[in-house]
Amino acid sequence: MNDLHWDGLDQLRRSHQVRTLAALCAAGREFVIVGGAVRDALLGRTPADLDVIVVGDFDAGLDAVTGHLGRRPADIGDEHQRTHRFVWRGVSIDLACSLGNLDEDLGRRDFTINALALRLAEFGAVSDAMVDRHDGIAHLEAGQLVAIAAANIAADPLRTLRAARYMAQLGFEVEPRTREFVSENAPRLAGVAAERVANEWQAVLAGAYWRSALDFAWRVELGFMSAGARATSAPTAAWEAVEGDVELAGRLAAVLLEVGLDEDVDGLVTALVAGRWPRPLARTAARAAVWSQSSADDGGLAALTLIDAEAARIAGRLARGLGLSALSLEPQAARAVEPRWVTGDDLLAVGCEPGPQLGELLREAAIGQITERWSSAESALGWAQGRARESR
Repeated sequence: MNDLHWDGLDQLRRSHQVRTLAALCAAGREFVIVGGAVRDALLGRTPADLDVIVVGDFDAGLDAVTGHLGRRPADIGDEHQRTHRFVWRGVSIDLACSLGNLDEDLGRRDFTINALALRLAEFGAVSDAMVDRHDGIAHLEAGQLVAIAAANIAADPLRTLRAARYMAQLGFEVEPRTREFVSENAPRLAGVAAERVANEWQAVLAGAYWRSALDFAWRVELGFMSAGARATSAPTAAWEAVEGDVELAGRLAAVLLEVGLDEDVDGLVTALVAGRWPRPLARTAARAAVWSQSSADDGGLAALTLIDAEAARIAGRLARGLGLSALSLEPQAARAVEPRWVTGDDLLAVGCEPGPQLGELLREAAIGQITERWSSAESALGWAQGRARESR
């Protein structure tokens, strides 16, 4: 059960931006805060931004805001709802035209906890200004994610994945009926733009409750990287190796180890990108997962750090947590990003010609530095210059 923070909602109402919007309410138009800001304030979280709808004459409301700001909020080009965005004293605010009256607008939203509204024309107690037509407050208290209607989830298939995102961010459970709605519409996620899906996957992975959210996503077959791939939410060595970390590549690499690696790095990247993960993130995570299980010697591991020091660092941490032999990757990766003891200019200065031989000598010097073959830059430079003279 969650204790709701009505004082947080009252604090939101007392903010400069909200007080000013309240003052701009007039006959024929009303500003109403909806969705995430109301939800987060009640949960004791600081709202990241404000979604405000204009009930009534939208153009008059937009003109009133423009007159106060001295500039017109930018039209974001939303094809479903007229929406203008502006930043006001560091707060991003979306000003949208209501879809019908207030009740109709709220009834089109995804989940009950996002169908809460705070009427700014109401100056009495904050509880009197609240609009809750779908028991969103009760579901907030219960920590439940409840869809308003099956049709609302079908209207935008991305809402299936948003269920997992809210689980990850809030730690809520999805009630059985909503789970069915999500599962029924999961196949339609394939028709959503890759960028939108990628953003949701990253938000899921970034949440404090990402493990249980991913478990839910796999159980309802929202996809991830391959059909039937599903990790357990029970702690394992791979999960625990990244416990407390906030970097997405480390978490994703742990997921890959949990699912089981039947492919090489390129195969994993291909599978992740097919699931609409961003390629750079997929590549780093896939490398980290595969490299953590490498049995190469120190020189071979050092060569990996030259390819991707960040992936190697994550791989080393995973290897340490799993008790694998590649654990030396972690300190090696730290050395891989240090300034090079031997540079191309150093070797050109002693007569080494540009070309493959120069490149190979620089690579050998870098690996030697990473594996601590020498104790100082002077020693490394002396070795490299000697080799360069020998090859002339």
